[in-house]
Amino acid sequence: MKLTVIKMDGRRVPWDRAKIMQGLERACFKRPVPQSELTRIAEEVEEEVFRTYDREVPSNIIGRW
Repeated sequence: MKLTVIKMDGRRVPWDRAKIMQGLERACFKRPVPQSELTRIAEEVEEEVFRTYDREVPSNIIGRW
């Protein structure tokens, strides 16, 4: 089953793990955070989202995690 992300403006977009990685990379730009740590965080967020939500998840929840 596909998970949908509900954006702040109400749009619904398909789950995309790459967007989590892009956000983490932007947040950690110019900081000494290894790529392996960013990958681990993205995996934890993805696991939590799929464990907690089955169809739709608000984008602000993803951002908090």
